[in-house]
Amino acid sequence: SPTTYTLIVSKSGTGSGTDSGTVTGTGINCGSDCSESYGSGTSVTLTASASLGSTFSSWGGACSGTTTTCTVTMNAVKTVTATFNTQSGGGNTYYVSTTGNDANSGTQSQPFRTIQKCANTAQAGDTCLVSAGTYNERVSTFRSGTASSRITIKAASATKPTVSGFSINHAYITVEGFLISNTGAAVTVSGANYCEILNNEFLGAEEGIDMSGSPASCRIRGNWFHGSTVVSVLITLRGSGHIVENNEFGPLVMHEDIFRPFGDNNTIRNNYFRNITSGNTGGHMDIFQIYGGASDRRVTNLLFEQNFVNGW
Repeated sequence: SPTTYTLIVSKSGTGSGTDSGTVTGTGINCGSDCSESYGSGTSVTLTASASLGSTFSSWGGACSGTTTTCTVTMNAVKTVTATFNTQSGGGNTYYVSTTGNDANSGTQSQPFRTIQKCANTAQAGDTCLVSAGTYNERVSTFRSGTASSRITIKAASATKPTVSGFSINHAYITVEGFLISNTGAAVTVSGANYCEILNNEFLGAEEGIDMSGSPASCRIRGNWFHGSTVVSVLITLRGSGHIVENNEFGPLVMHEDIFRPFGDNNTIRNNYFRNITSGNTGGHMDIFQIYGGASDRRVTNLLFEQNFVNGW
């Protein structure tokens, strides 16, 4: 009979117990199946995949090095050890895909299906990377990040995933790189300090970003607002210390205002307004409008500078 040899795989290190990671190869899924017999001379390629909260460190035994793959030639009984260590601090990366499943662990090979699942899972310092595709959901934040460890929800590539909207209700949240297609309020910010809304495309939003309560120090930067929906108000600021910069507005059909910049010490700068027309709805078209009344409509120290208008 042909000569066979057994390959035995084990895991070690400080990673998250038996779920610290897996080692896979032809006939091996360790995990649960950590040994296999092979014909003499067979080459077996092993791949180490760390689970969330762990990181792959190194190979031992018949393999060596720190890359995630190694190849073993079976000319004797051999043992291989994969070392997984605990990932320090936050900084976990979760993955979301239209082909995923919310019962998965959120790794790159086992992504979540919904952005909401990732938002519910992420802790301070974590990142949700969302693959291209359409996600028919409005995502609500679940917990806050910190000043040094934000929670980031962003596109995994330059191709923007499509989502219905975001409700940002917690501090130190970043939303970046999405196509937000919504004829109502695309993004709401409710008392959420230090939010970042970056490099998104707002398509057909009647209300783009609507703040309530008294959020502080949010940054709205690099977004593009456009579409044929008749816009009511694109950005309503409340609170203090917000910076709205380097955004593009247009082509747009307007009913009322681009900005209602209520609050204190807000800055609107370096924005570009183009090809903006009236929807003939009887409303009025203003780049920004402020007015008194309720206490949340107070405006002090508003800086509006270096904005460019072409085709209003």
